Amino acid sequence: MKYIIIILFIFIVACQSAPDRKDFKLDPCFSAADCLYRNQKNPDKSVCKDYISECNSFSKYEYCKQQENLPEGVDFQKCWIYLNQK
Repeated sequence: MKYIIIILFIFIVACQSAPDRKDFKLDPCFSAADCLYRNQKNPDKSVCKDYISECNSFSKYEYCKQQENLPEGVDFQKCWIYLNQK
């Protein structure tokens, strides 16, 4: 039983791999994922907060840019303001 647990642990740890740039449409999101991957053993993830913030901003921008995402009567500016209010 002990050996099965050790083998499963090794298998799970070995399956973690660095993020691949082709899996990300936005460069800041790749940077955020890469930072989190490289700092996975660091309990303080705040070193990646700027990358994560940029990823969120770019994602909101891309969302508001696409007309099919906007409800009737809402333009890019209104969408952008709504998504970025605190």
